[in-house]
Amino acid sequence: MSYVETIGATTFLRGTYEFGAGEIDYRSDDGARIDNVKQGVGQLELHIGKDFRFDDVTLTVFTGIGARALIDGSGGRQASNEAFGYDREIGYAFVPLGLAANLPAGRTRLLLSAQLNPVFGGKADSKLSDVDSELPDLELDLRGGQGFELSGIAAFPLGEREIRFGSVLRHWRLERSRSQTFTGPEGSVTLFEPASRTTELSMRLGLAF
Repeated sequence: MSYVETIGATTFLRGTYEFGAGEIDYRSDDGARIDNVKQGVGQLELHIGKDFRFDDVTLTVFTGIGARALIDGSGGRQASNEAFGYDREIGYAFVPLGLAANLPAGRTRLLLSAQLNPVFGGKADSKLSDVDSELPDLELDLRGGQGFELSGIAAFPLGEREIRFGSVLRHWRLERSRSQTFTGPEGSVTLFEPASRTTELSMRLGLAF
C-alpha cells in the first residue's frame, strides 16, 4: 500500500506499508536447517524525494526513515543438528537511500528502483524459555546491519489506471546483537541473538489509481 503527496512540480512525500506472512527455510553456517517455519513481516517507509526529468525519462532520488518488524515462529521446532528453535520478535529502524527511473516504452512504462537500507538500531525479543523453561526470555539490542532492494516493474495502461507487474529482490544482513551474561549456581552463560541473513524474491501485481 502506498500514498504520495506532491509538493510543487518535482518534490514529493511518500508513505508505503507492506505486510506478508508465510513459511521460510532456515540454514546456518554449519549446515543445520529448519524448514517451513511460520513467519510474518511488516515494513513501513516514509520518503521525501525529488524528480529530475530528461525528455521522456524521469530519475528520482529519495531518502527517509523506515521500520521493519518480524515475528518468527521457530518455537518447538528442532533443527537437523538437534538444536531447538525459539520464537522471536525482531524490530529495527533503517534509512532508505534510493534511486529510481521511469522509462517509457511505447504505451508501457518500465519502473526500475535500487535502494540501500543501512540499519541503525533495533530490538530482538528472544523467547528462550521455548528451549528450556529455566532460560530467561531476553530483550537484546541490535548492533545494526545493512539491506538492499532491487525492483523492476512494468506498468500497463488500463483506462485511467495502470496494471503493474514485476519482481522485487530484497536482502537483509543483521549483525550479532549485544550480549547478556547470567550467573547461576552452575556458572555463567552469555546469551545473544546471532547474526542473520535474509533474502526475499517476490512477484508483484497491482492496480495503480
